[in-house]
Amino acid sequence: TLLRSIAGAHLPSSGRVLLNDEDLAAIPSHKRIAKGIALVPEGRRLFSQMTVEENLLLGKTSGRKGEWSIDRVLDAFPNL
Repeated sequence: TLLRSIAGAHLPSSGRVLLNDEDLAAIPSHKRIAKGIALVPEGRRLFSQMTVEENLLLGKTSGRKGEWSIDRVLDAFPNL
């Protein structure tokens, strides 16, 4: 429920979801993507045979600009 609320797939019944002091409840889910917020369900296990690095490389092919690189992601999660 928390992740769905952050991504905009579930409206919170109370409280706020803040990102950089901005209340996300006022932003539609399709506009949250531009802020780097997305919910990617794993239930279908589409890429279960791929390593974490292979998944990140696949995501890199989208061509989106931004601060995150594969090295930065791996530094944020050093146990991967």
